[in-house]
Amino acid sequence: MKTVIIWLVMVFALSVMPVKDIPIRARHMDKIMHAILYAITCLLFYKVLLARYTKWKSLAIAFFSSSLYGVLMEFAQRYIAKGRTLSTHDMAANTVGALIVVLYLVATHKQAAPAK
Repeated sequence: MKTVIIWLVMVFALSVMPVKDIPIRARHMDKIMHAILYAITCLLFYKVLLARYTKWKSLAIAFFSSSLYGVLMEFAQRYIAKGRTLSTHDMAANTVGALIVVLYLVATHKQAAPAK
């Protein structure tokens, strides 16, 4: 749990840190970084939740928690960070990152062999 809290604080710090204008050619990289940050966030939530819930419930809670945190960080940028704005594209990238982790974990889930 400590790792998750440290990670969330780090994401918050990155989210509210003032940044200079991003060059147009680097904007796609910004979305990739958002997706990576929130993929990691989702995976960390999932690992902690597995100790308490089933795999499927852990996946659902991890996905929604990561996505919600991404939305909250965008609002934090708007109201806390000087020079930063709320971006629905960033919110979408955050959610896509979390979704990629969920899809990967679902795709790699080993089905139990049927009883004979």
